[in-house]
Amino acid sequence: GREEISAKQVILAIGQSADDTYGILNQRGVKMAPKPFAIGLRVEHPQSLINTIQYGQWSKHPKLPPAEYFITAAVREKNRSVYTFCMCPGGQVIGCSAFPGLVVTNGMSHHKRSGEFANSAVVANVRVDDFAIAGEPLCGLAFRREWEEKAFEAGGGNYSAPAQKLSEFVSQKFSGVVGRTSFLPGVKPARLSEVLPDFTADALREGILQFGRNMPGFISQEAHLIGVETRTSSPVRICRGSDGQSE
Repeated sequence: GREEISAKQVILAIGQSADDTYGILNQRGVKMAPKPFAIGLRVEHPQSLINTIQYGQWSKHPKLPPAEYFITAAVREKNRSVYTFCMCPGGQVIGCSAFPGLVVTNGMSHHKRSGEFANSAVVANVRVDDFAIAGEPLCGLAFRREWEEKAFEAGGGNYSAPAQKLSEFVSQKFSGVVGRTSFLPGVKPARLSEVLPDFTADALREGILQFGRNMPGFISQEAHLIGVETRTSSPVRICRGSDGQSE
């Protein structure tokens, strides 16, 4: 059924995946505006490899926790920032789509961080002028959905995720072969540049090459990229006045 509750004040604390709620607010004249965000992919390595890269000869020391990393790169010629986000040692890549017909990735670690793989988002910033449509405050939601739909199609339309070897993505090669990953229900080999805007794919390649120079071993034949990571933050902002109230 349906119930209406009257209130003098309402606090709206919605998540960034509440596209339907944003749509209703827009229809009712609530002032909103597009905002910058970031999109990219999930990168996954064997945790043992990350341990070796970070700890060296002490990588198997029983007192050391599963190793982590946090990396940034400035792709100046493209005016983009590339960075890792939400690194999950001993974790797994998971699907987190809130709507049918989309593939969206995220990562998680269990309490013991004892899984076989390490994963992290690797994303590039998206500016408002990359997707803005005059008079359309929700254009960022449509932009984001476009790539999530492409990922769904590239994954085979069954909620498997498109995946590619990290080394092949960087070198712009495609063998059509991927190894085992943690993602369920599975992955399908795909050219990941086709499920991202060109400016994002180009920036990620340059940024990952910098990662490889700063963290030797990062670009490994054992590493995979899984797409797409689009929900680092919301692409729409509910505007508020100086009194903190929505307009």
